[in-house]
Amino acid sequence: MDHAFDVPPTDRELLDFAVGLATRAGQVSAQGFFGEWGSRRKEDGTEVTEIDLAVEELVRNELARHMPEDGIYGEEKGSTAGVSGRRWIIDPINGTTSFTRRWPLFSNDIAYEDEYGPAVGVINTPVRRPRRRRATRQGRRGRSRAQ
Repeated sequence: MDHAFDVPPTDRELLDFAVGLATRAGQVSAQGFFGEWGSRRKEDGTEVTEIDLAVEELVRNELARHMPEDGIYGEEKGSTAGVSGRRWIIDPINGTTSFTRRWPLFSNDIAYEDEYGPAVGVINTPVRRPRRRRATRQGRRGRSRAQ
């Protein structure tokens, strides 16, 4: 246990899973960035592209397959309840305006929280620079490492 927080460290396999998932999301969004796609306005006035929806669907499907008891909150499709007390948070394309203007200033963001709070965060910038990952309970709180 990490006595500074009195919580267990984040499982390395969980962090690796999240990084792998963000990498796959990045592959889909990078292909879309250089390809053709449609978009529409959501009720709140913000834009959503077909790529946003495809990336979120990919991530949700993988989470349902590998972590079926965990809850999910996705920017595009809202909440899916879980029974584990853990939750994944997805912003499939953070920076949709940049994406739609073909500016490579967007990311795929995936986070994980458990009964102790935030545990993992991955920010993948697939056409700009290496992704960032963060495990808040790895003994290096607050430090990001390039992958």
